[in-house]
Amino acid sequence: MSSILDGFEYDIFISYRHNDNQDGWVTGFKEHLERELRSTLKDTLQIYFDENPHDGLQVHHEVDGSLKEKLKALIFIPVISQTYCDTKAFAWEHELIPFVEMATEDSLGIKTKVSNGNISSRVLPIKIHEIGKADTKLFEETTGGILRSIDFIYKESGVNRPLHPEDDRSQNKEGTDYRNQVNKVANAIKEIIEGLADQESVILEDAEVEEKEISLVKPVKSRKKARARKFQGISKMQWMGVTLVLALAALFYVSYSLISERGIPPDIYHASILPPDDLNFSTINGANFEISPDGKYLAYVAIDSMGTRSLWVKPLKEKKAYKINDTETASFPFWSPDSRQIAFFANNELKKVSVN
Repeated sequence: MSSILDGFEYDIFISYRHNDNQDGWVTGFKEHLERELRSTLKDTLQIYFDENPHDGLQVHHEVDGSLKEKLKALIFIPVISQTYCDTKAFAWEHELIPFVEMATEDSLGIKTKVSNGNISSRVLPIKIHEIGKADTKLFEETTGGILRSIDFIYKESGVNRPLHPEDDRSQNKEGTDYRNQVNKVANAIKEIIEGLADQESVILEDAEVEEKEISLVKPVKSRKKARARKFQGISKMQWMGVTLVLALAALFYVSYSLISERGIPPDIYHASILPPDDLNFSTINGANFEISPDGKYLAYVAIDSMGTRSLWVKPLKEKKAYKINDTETASFPFWSPDSRQIAFFANNELKKVSVN
């Protein structure tokens, strides 16, 4: 059993407080959702849902050792009730927070672009109770986004309970229908799954492009060998003359450097390099960091949650790093000898940009 995308264990993880399923509401929702998904998506999705209170997913504090693997899901559905937003609750501490951390750091990121162009979170909340402002604020601060839920709440004056399939929508103050709400959840899941699948294909295409970029080095090496063969016909005396000129030039350069820099201590930089906010370092083959020849700048490639790469420069004496515009899909940066320009690969081309 595994997700429809490689590297993930489940497609959907349903998280809830055990007390909210004492009458079987969450179990019924999961069963209705499975039926709706079978008529909404071509692929069969794997849902993780635990009905066993001693499996480490309920109100007690014995954490199941395999829970971390089970949380490797594409979509996390928290069933938000009057008691779910509790930092001491098992579902909050061992399910919601770990998922947000894992999704933020994995290859897809916690947010994805859906078909209508909007950005959707992989945390897809449903609400079965109205909750207060403090709980709403806690949820939004933890997930890093506005709480936009699909509500299963029966609304009537003085009533705050879950909506049931048998409830008459005409008697519901908001006119909400249970089946329609389940369908909304299924369609939201479909949009997120399709967005993540498109995003994964872009990442794979970028990886293939990078492999091609690396292969471009081989023809360069072949040309160097060809030039080397041309020099095989030069006589020994000619080589000795060239070597002597080069040796004198090197001696002059070293002597000049020692005279001009005598008594001036070298600059020493102590720097802790962190990626910009909401970005991660891109370490493709470990070749996406490069210090300038004068030792004053660091060029690196950063990647956002959508998998888009960009080129950044950080002066080692400053705290702030600067993004260089029009460098999407950049990789393998390297400096000019005078530290004034950076060259990099992008879209199968070798490009350069001025640091200034």
